[in-house]
Amino acid sequence: MKISELSIHNFRGIPDMNLFPDQHINLIVGVNGAGKSTVLDAISCLLSWYIARINNPKGNGNVISLDDIHHHTDFCEISIKTDISGRWSLLRKRPYNKTDKGSKSDFTDMMEYIRGIRSNLDETQQLCSIPVMAHYQVNRSVTNIPLKVRKHKRFDVLDTYENALDGVQGFRRFFEWYREREDLENEGFRYNESHTEDMQLKAVRSALTSFFPEYTHVRIQRNPLAMVLEKKGEKFNIAQLSDGEKCYISLVSDLSRRLAIANPTLNNPLEGEGIVLIDEIELHLHPQWQMEVIAKLKKTFPNCQFFITTHSPHVVSDIKKEQLVLINEGQKVSIGLNTYGKLVNDILTDYFGIRSPRSLEVQVQMDEAKSLLLNNEVGAFEEKMKWLEKSLGKGDIDVVALKLEAARRNQE
Repeated sequence: MKISELSIHNFRGIPDMNLFPDQHINLIVGVNGAGKSTVLDAISCLLSWYIARINNPKGNGNVISLDDIHHHTDFCEISIKTDISGRWSLLRKRPYNKTDKGSKSDFTDMMEYIRGIRSNLDETQQLCSIPVMAHYQVNRSVTNIPLKVRKHKRFDVLDTYENALDGVQGFRRFFEWYREREDLENEGFRYNESHTEDMQLKAVRSALTSFFPEYTHVRIQRNPLAMVLEKKGEKFNIAQLSDGEKCYISLVSDLSRRLAIANPTLNNPLEGEGIVLIDEIELHLHPQWQMEVIAKLKKTFPNCQFFITTHSPHVVSDIKKEQLVLINEGQKVSIGLNTYGKLVNDILTDYFGIRSPRSLEVQVQMDEAKSLLLNNEVGAFEEKMKWLEKSLGKGDIDVVALKLEAARRNQE
């Protein structure tokens, strides 16, 4: 399942927006308060109705609150059109809005699609694929890895939707699932020489290896109980890793686990379909990982559709123009130039509203030097250049440019 159209009308700070998303990567950028997270929340709100109704035909998803309705307007409506399940829409009016009484939320196409999925699950005894849906909010965190495990339970296909949109990637559920699968895998190896690696665990291990080639042999240690891995040949308890490592590992683990549960018959469950929302993907990530994360998501989860927000120019530098959504004051802004492969400094000034990538003090001194040069104040200019050379070095590109311009003027 993929979203082919998203419409948002009067939802929070977005008065009117229509998007036609890319089928793989949609990177949403803009200053704080522009509406980036609002786009993800609108999608998540609609997806919550799908998850509620697939578990219970009369279930209810998240509702639009009165506070969500854009100020000075009477109603709010969000809708998506998907490639295989038609259009879904959610509407909320203010109590005093008595006009257009025929307008209402519409999940007719969604319910028809859900009935088909439920029928297929029953006929195949859950040996069929369903689309994954997940929302990782900016307040996501890695909770402590449990030292005690609750009573084991069998995991079925619909467990892929458990807490899928709550925005918090707790490690407990992944830990319990991984231990359950690993116990079954070890039992098979113990009593059957021809037993092979558990396909769902293989998918998770493959995803982790794709993102972290230096991390190997992820496993459950029984005494003392812990989840461990080897990093460059040395064993680590995952709880000992940095916040950035744990946050990144947790996201990849959670998404790959959901895909493994949702696609029990695929040779490679990571090729399953899904709609994944990630707010501020650069959270806790080193710039090197920020530069690689989009490429790794595309490679590891090739059939998932991602909606991602970011403040990082390192992330934006790996994006094609058609995959970038620039938002300003609740409005989509047309993208003129391609950001793919651009220098970080250029992206900061062109797409993040940064006047200069330099510190404020240095930029002030640079501007003053240019002004002195233009006004032919040679002595003051030379003194300013001494400060710049001492602070930035004689090889700084802007220092060199000023010196070349001064030399050109002297020859005129």
